[in-house]
Amino acid sequence: MQTIKVQNQEESVALAVRLGQVLEPGDVVILNGALAAGKTFLVKALTEALGSTDYISSPTYTIANFYNIPNGSVLHMDAYRLESIEEFRDLGLDEYFPDVITLIEWGDKVAGDFEEYLVVNIDFVGQEKEQRQYQFEAVGDRAEAILDKLKA
Repeated sequence: MQTIKVQNQEESVALAVRLGQVLEPGDVVILNGALAAGKTFLVKALTEALGSTDYISSPTYTIANFYNIPNGSVLHMDAYRLESIEEFRDLGLDEYFPDVITLIEWGDKVAGDFEEYLVVNIDFVGQEKEQRQYQFEAVGDRAEAILDKLKA
């Protein structure tokens, strides 16, 4: 586990860029945090750092968005409105997981369907609006390798 505190949005963007540098197709990142904690902000910064020029928005109602990047795609999901793991499975998106970088907001609801993933818990820090704490936790060997690269 690794915890990183940031003071402002610029530091959050720098963290997203660093994370983007170590992710590969097939990787799954589970994003958890309160409303407005910065899950979509992190996805937007990370996806833009990977080279996407697509419009990036929260898929709260669409459940899933794909964004083009130079070497493939990012699948951005929001599990907030899903009522069960079966509903998640019924989306039929599992065929894409090996070939895309998958980022799932409110992902703790569906994490059990993945063997390996990186968890990013985002929390507010203090009274400052832009301060955040990112807590990274790895599940599986690939996620451990991602976390080791982040620490380097």
